[in-house]
Amino acid sequence: MSISYAVVYSIFVGVVLIAFLFTANLVANKPTTYIQDVEDFISLVCYATRNPGFEYRGYIRIDGNILVRNGSIVIDEDFWVLPACGSQQEKIVYLPLLADNEFYLGGYQFCVVRGVKDGFAEVECGGG
Repeated sequence: MSISYAVVYSIFVGVVLIAFLFTANLVANKPTTYIQDVEDFISLVCYATRNPGFEYRGYIRIDGNILVRNGSIVIDEDFWVLPACGSQQEKIVYLPLLADNEFYLGGYQFCVVRGVKDGFAEVECGGG
């Protein structure tokens, strides 16, 4: 009987170890969702700047907050973004975007991103 207990105990310990490693990996990778969401938003803005007449109407997800201003966005976390249509200095990413009023973009918000003349993107979001 002691061999069967040893086998069952070994399997149990193995399953617990695998569950712990999987959970630790999920916790360690959580901050990347904010980075990916910000990069997706910047990619959408850059695509609109290169395509006048383009219009995106839909929900944008940001797992956190960014401040959208006329000509730039301000990110909450300290990481580097390599925008195809702009530059970055610390937490400010300079983009060719037009916003009538500055607003925070966070969670799920319905937005309209339009490519307008002269290589600019116009961004309007509900609730901002």
